[in-house]
Amino acid sequence: MKRVVLIILILFALVGAASGAGYAWYMTAHRPVNPAGEEKLVDIKEGTSTREIGRTLQREGLIRSELAFYL
Repeated sequence: MKRVVLIILILFALVGAASGAGYAWYMTAHRPVNPAGEEKLVDIKEGTSTREIGRTLQREGLIRSELAFYL
């Protein structure tokens, strides 16, 4: 019985650690790349997929993470 409780506690700790790490990454990925707020124009063609838009914005240095943009 003690072994089952220990395994459950370890699983909760692992899930908590993974959740915390995911949250930290997500919050960091959504911070502004340039807090000064310089404007930059990027041409996005009609019909461009969300993933391709994210890729373009990251390549142009406007977002930190293509994945965070997509999520």
